[in-house]
Amino acid sequence: MRLGRWKLFGGYFRTYSSQPYKETVEAAEHLAAESLLILERKSEEERRQIFERATELTERFWDAAEKEPPLVVAFALLTALRTHHQLLQTQAKQIAAMRQNS
Repeated sequence: MRLGRWKLFGGYFRTYSSQPYKETVEAAEHLAAESLLILERKSEEERRQIFERATELTERFWDAAEKEPPLVVAFALLTALRTHHQLLQTQAKQIAAMRQNS
């Protein structure tokens, strides 16, 4: 019984100290912070439109995801967060480079 607990602890330790875990948490925190800051600067009408589109996208996602096992859905969400964060970072670097060149 004790060996099983140590294996479980070791698994948690490897997971929480892994690079993919750290990148995923960082991506989620960064996206949340930046998105909320940007949203705060929008007008009430723009916010309403953003929320409507986000709701529609969420509904389409869940329509597709409800057919999948929970673990598959979890990994899809986590992968989407990391991928979206990386895309935004790449776009930001490209915009910064264009500004320097002009």
